[in-house]
Amino acid sequence: MVREAMAVFAGMRPDGCAPDSHVYSTIVHGLCGAGRAGEAAALLTEAMEKGFVPNVAVYNALIDGYCSTGDLDLAVDVFKGMQSKGCLPNVRTYTELICGFCKSGKVERAMVLYSRMVEAGLAPNVVTYTTLIQGQCNEGHLEHAFRLLHSMEASGLVPNEWTCLVLIDALCKCGRIEEAQQFLGSLVQKGIKVNQVVYTSMIDALCKAGNFDGAHNLMQKMVTEGFVPDAHTYSSLIDGLCRENKLSEAISLLDDMIENGVQANAVPFTILIDKHVRKFGSDSSKMISDRMAVAGVKPDVVTYTVFIRSYCQEGRMEDAESMMIQMIDHGVHPNLATYNTLIKGYANLGLVSQAFSSFKNMVDNGCKPNDESYTVLLGLLLKKNSYHDLVTNSINVWKIVDIKVLKELLEEVIKLQCTSASYIYDCFIRCLCKVDRLEEAKSFLVGMQSANLTPSEDVYTCMIECCYRMKLLKEALRFLDSMVERGYLPRLESYRFIICALCEEGSFHTAKSIFGDMLSKEYNCDEIVWKILIDGLLQNGNTADCSRLLSFMEEQNCHPSSAIYARLTSEITVASEAQEIAT
Repeated sequence: MVREAMAVFAGMRPDGCAPDSHVYSTIVHGLCGAGRAGEAAALLTEAMEKGFVPNVAVYNALIDGYCSTGDLDLAVDVFKGMQSKGCLPNVRTYTELICGFCKSGKVERAMVLYSRMVEAGLAPNVVTYTTLIQGQCNEGHLEHAFRLLHSMEASGLVPNEWTCLVLIDALCKCGRIEEAQQFLGSLVQKGIKVNQVVYTSMIDALCKAGNFDGAHNLMQKMVTEGFVPDAHTYSSLIDGLCRENKLSEAISLLDDMIENGVQANAVPFTILIDKHVRKFGSDSSKMISDRMAVAGVKPDVVTYTVFIRSYCQEGRMEDAESMMIQMIDHGVHPNLATYNTLIKGYANLGLVSQAFSSFKNMVDNGCKPNDESYTVLLGLLLKKNSYHDLVTNSINVWKIVDIKVLKELLEEVIKLQCTSASYIYDCFIRCLCKVDRLEEAKSFLVGMQSANLTPSEDVYTCMIECCYRMKLLKEALRFLDSMVERGYLPRLESYRFIICALCEEGSFHTAKSIFGDMLSKEYNCDEIVWKILIDGLLQNGNTADCSRLLSFMEEQNCHPSSAIYARLTSEITVASEAQEIAT
């Protein structure tokens, strides 16, 4: 009730009641939660001009608001501004920023803040560590996540249920089901309480792996431990049965869920509807839809998108559009997946103007296009130019498309003024780099710079990775230098590519110089050891150069934690002994 809260707030001063820090903190939180972070910042600036001095809680509220909307630059500005005004950040301040960077896929920036936090004499808490662990997992760096878990435990902290869930979920998504089960067992042995969400994550993974019996047994164990299966648990089991084409059993389980009084949501119904429309067509799901209505459950955005997808696949675009109108009328807003589905439906039928019109509607309604959006449109243009056999949503389009067609699409979407030209260029360059079309990516980069547009950090990272795959080391170095000149912090993976390649070709002096330049930046020392020395040089069998770079780190007063240092020196010793035996 932000509007009502603001009305009460507006009446405070006329009634002679000056708002204090708690009031401002509440107002800032409320506005930011409503997506009105700009208003919150303006309100705070106005208050400060009148003599109000914000405390750390007020600043934290604004930082949290900016982080939640992905405005990390503004969050960092607030972080710097509070320090310049003599307000010292606390554990929560750092943790909010760390969370923001992790959610945006910038886990190395988060690790930098983690280092600063420790240097400032602040002790990271369980939430800080778990946020970092989740950030590493989201990037696919599970080994780093477990290293952070060990650091967390070494500092005397006990992982909570969220920590356990993050790691089990990450292991399961990577198909490492047995490891996830072993980790779950180790938690129980340590006496760490495992909640229902953790069990449900494990059940879901077992179902996806086709081990329905194991999933069912785990649910029984969960029940014996006093947990009551909820809609998420039933959804996982229903999904598992649907994957095995046991639709009647899945429907029976849905009925059991309702009879057992479980508070249902749209997920289990949507899973069944999706399976039915895929197998029998869009008109086959009335029975499930009726059950959904009787249970008082309203369709969500995924439910509507399932129907829209089925209509599009059947070429029933009028029905797809009607379903889009219906969902909006019922207060459900289409998301990126919904719009991409509709655009793809028109593209498959070769309807150019309708596809571009849907694309424009998507952005006008606040959905930012992604690589898939542009891939579908590009496939449509290729089909228009007689590439009839092409699958329109395939990355193959970026491999075979002529540069003229690419420029045609670029001009078309920029002309629509749907989204920033910088973002469009970024998407194009990233997609070209993924298929190793470096020269074309470079030409778009030049065009971007000629238009006074600034390439993003991700563009340079993709360029460097592309160069590495194509074994163009000098090109990679040039892009690395350009990235640094722009003020970006290159990813450690980029440094790993280059340093390892230089060492392999015997250019240790150059590798050491680049390593030294990297040490002068703000990377977390432990992460440098993980990614460059252990996962880079040691993994490639380059023990001697790894040892020399470790010595160089020490000379530069860049010290990893004692546990990481001990592990690294141990691995260097083992690797050296193995090499001696081999020779």
